[in-house]
Amino acid sequence: MSVELMQEVTTALGKFRDDVTGELKKVQDASGQRADEAKAALEGRLGEIEKGLKAVQDNQKTTIGLPGCEKEAKKFSVAKFFNAMYRTARHEYGSYETAFAKLAPLEGELSAEYMKRRAYTADDGSAGGFLIPPEVYNGKMIEPAFAQTPILNLPVLKMTGLKGDMPVPVSNGHTTAYHIGENDKPTVSQSSWGLKWLRPKKIGVFTKISNRLLAESNENIEALITNYMSRDASVELSRGLTVGSGGAGEPKGLAGYTGDMTAGLSCAGRRLRIDDAMALKQKLAVANELRDTNTYAYLMRPEALYGMIRERVIPYSGASRANGFPVASPSLFANESMLGSGLGAQLKHTTQIPNNESYSTSTTCSKAFFGDWSLFAFATFRDPVFKVSDVAGDGSTGSAFLQDQLYIVTFIEYDCSLLRPAAFTYAYDVETTEANWSV
Repeated sequence: MSVELMQEVTTALGKFRDDVTGELKKVQDASGQRADEAKAALEGRLGEIEKGLKAVQDNQKTTIGLPGCEKEAKKFSVAKFFNAMYRTARHEYGSYETAFAKLAPLEGELSAEYMKRRAYTADDGSAGGFLIPPEVYNGKMIEPAFAQTPILNLPVLKMTGLKGDMPVPVSNGHTTAYHIGENDKPTVSQSSWGLKWLRPKKIGVFTKISNRLLAESNENIEALITNYMSRDASVELSRGLTVGSGGAGEPKGLAGYTGDMTAGLSCAGRRLRIDDAMALKQKLAVANELRDTNTYAYLMRPEALYGMIRERVIPYSGASRANGFPVASPSLFANESMLGSGLGAQLKHTTQIPNNESYSTSTTCSKAFFGDWSLFAFATFRDPVFKVSDVAGDGSTGSAFLQDQLYIVTFIEYDCSLLRPAAFTYAYDVETTEANWSV
């Protein structure tokens, strides 16, 4: 996490603490059961805030990496790295150091230096084996995975490299301003704050790579291997961020907050129209949740998005859809960018939003979201964990030893939270089957 972002979180938590401390002082001299209950609740909140401030400080102290590694990261070969790991797992060279010295000296040097730095921290998993330094991992595997995750291509609040639970202030209400006379005092208006803890949720990726593939070690193979590592992770990451249940080790995804969002609108079993998309924007404006920033965007299924791009205006009553005319001009909404320009916001699509909701006789309806994505927090924790084996079986298709493969298991830890649900709204009962569309 950047120093600036850490400072923003610390400042927000400090204000939150001051507000609670002020409320506590007001009830300290009161007596009675309600006053005692209020004091206990405020003291509990104050304890959580102090715990949160300490967590921010601890995160600042424990972040590690390899300064200056960014330049070398371009030369770092993931294929060579895993080839050396594979040969070591087969006991061909006797030790990690010998295998890396012969097969991947640069990769071994960077990894060994990173392991040495890890040994001075309290981070778990610091003993044994080589790990890819975060600078390399982020550039070659995490960034491609993020690039394939629609939500992470929106202006979300990103916090990376956290070393433990991280608190973020959540806004549940606004303060209110008043006009006052020369000698009058303003009416007390407490903002409604909550504290959301971001805690690691784990994604595991199991990948098999042929030893022959590893031995090729050219640029094309390098891209193929890193794609292996990032593709499956991005699919599950997108699902968690979008529809994660909040239980069973999953984060609470975007769709889990619909009950707290600004009231949405129903498409009543028809397709999403351009007019509906603009109505969502209007809903946030009426709720005083639409700011003059470029952080707003739509997220929906591809059927809903491309249905809007292909939308037609019916020129007279009784005309069929096929006789419709393009909106405004033949080329105005030819792609996502043009439609986004017309709506004044970005548009992204993902198949992770379910299309199995029911409306009337249709069972292929979905949702479309609109909101301020700077209030969607995304966090990643610790450094990636790699486990390599040449003998393990996957329980169904044999073993790496017999098939001359390298088995790689990667773990990524992350979490997400909507910091202000009221800054989002949504359309529901959006028909996604084109045959059922009505204008």
